[in-house]
Amino acid sequence: MSRFEETLGTLLDAKLAPLRADVRTLSLAIECMRRNLPPVLLPVREAAQMLGLSESTIRRHISQDVLPSRRIGHSVRVDMSALRPLTAEEVEREAHRARIQVPRSRGSR
Repeated sequence: MSRFEETLGTLLDAKLAPLRADVRTLSLAIECMRRNLPPVLLPVREAAQMLGLSESTIRRHISQDVLPSRRIGHSVRVDMSALRPLTAEEVEREAHRARIQVPRSRGSR
């Protein structure tokens, strides 16, 4: 190796050292975040607790294909990774649908 190549290698190593340290730091941070994430597939009971719903509501939503789920052996797991918050339009549409489905009492006409 020529003297030029050695000098160039030394300069590159010096310039890349902070970047390598940053990559190591970010890798550790990502791994820490990954460990703190909730599990993706939850049993019905845990999904109900996390979503603030009853187990029977979770099971009904699963049977109606409203809630994504996976069967693992004999158990059912709720796929929490497939859930997403409703958009404003979806909230409006669901509220409208709920108002239509509420039966009116005879005195309110």
